[in-house]
Amino acid sequence: MSRGIATLRLLVASILNGSYGAFIIYIAYLMVGYNIRISNIIAGFLIIYAIYTFDRAKGGEEDDINRKELIKSRKDIAYIICILSSLIGVLIFFLNDLLFVVIIPLIAGYFYSMKINIGSFTIRLKGGCGMKNLIVALAWGIFITGIVVRVNTEFVTIIAIFLFVFVKNFITTVMYDFRDIKGDKVAGLLTLPIYFGEHITRILLMSLHLLVHSLVAFVMIAGILEFKFVIILSCFISGIIYIFFFAKPIDLINSRIKKILFYLSYKGELYMALGLQIVYSNFM
Repeated sequence: MSRGIATLRLLVASILNGSYGAFIIYIAYLMVGYNIRISNIIAGFLIIYAIYTFDRAKGGEEDDINRKELIKSRKDIAYIICILSSLIGVLIFFLNDLLFVVIIPLIAGYFYSMKINIGSFTIRLKGGCGMKNLIVALAWGIFITGIVVRVNTEFVTIIAIFLFVFVKNFITTVMYDFRDIKGDKVAGLLTLPIYFGEHITRILLMSLHLLVHSLVAFVMIAGILEFKFVIILSCFISGIIYIFFFAKPIDLINSRIKKILFYLSYKGELYMALGLQIVYSNFM
């Protein structure tokens, strides 16, 4: 593979992560019932894209196994794109008086990708059992909730939105751990599927999934959040499918039908939920 193709793959690899974050921001706006600010959604995409691209460019021993297609990529180009993307995102949030929300994801993203040296001790968030999942989920939970909090300061609303974003992102990061089990084992990383085993980790994810969707549905029924039941129901069903059937190493998803179902339920979860909500709102 040429360096140009490897670099292109590196640059486009995190677009899905950025889109996922942008769609969660959009859905959070819908839930609080406030006029959507497209500029904030774009800024959220740029910040998330930059952080994940930086992490892929920085790489590590496990990435040399899990993402071999990126080894020959031009990391310097990726770093420049990350800086530009971050600066534009920060500028947009600054103009919208939301600069404070950028601090946590940027700091968390940096320390997530780098090693922290304290004297003779080296701390790496990626290596902690569940630590990286908590850090990422907390960062995105505070980041995205902070964007919509300015339009609704009701305590229950804040907690409901935060828990929804936190749990969705926690599950997403653990699903990536299932995909990367082979490389993580070689690198000596104790991710949740490796430490607790695949079965117990699936039970944990399913429990969190059922709990947070039930909570958000209850808050909607109580009238505290906007009644976007199609979104919650769609995400609820998608989550059950991908946790139950696809919380396993990616190479075990070996049939075309399984791969299609995986991408629809997991990769396309938010897109499908939002699409169904738009159809329901306009035609039902």
